[in-house]
Amino acid sequence: HNDGFKKIAPNTIQYIEASRSYCEVHLTNHSAMVVAVPLSEIVSQLSYDNFIRIHRSFSVNLLHIDSFIGNTLVMETGVALPIGREYRKMVLGRFALVGTKSRKYTP
Repeated sequence: HNDGFKKIAPNTIQYIEASRSYCEVHLTNHSAMVVAVPLSEIVSQLSYDNFIRIHRSFSVNLLHIDSFIGNTLVMETGVALPIGREYRKMVLGRFALVGTKSRKYTP
């Protein structure tokens, strides 16, 4: 950040959005930082189990998801993010659904 480095705790990251060779890191304080690093590299460096890829352009922190509706995850801030077709089964498998027979989502 500004020719230096800024320390960010992984639990303060809500989601990361890829945009070509850059990424926007969206934080819980409603701010965002742009970094010149691909999404896959950021996620691999985090080594934090609560991040999952939900789309080719998005990775989210499970701690900050409010709900999912259809093919969309809604974050605590109200931001709606798409779930990619190839990621859907894996993403929804991370939820325990209370009130269902299996307690796991099965599409």
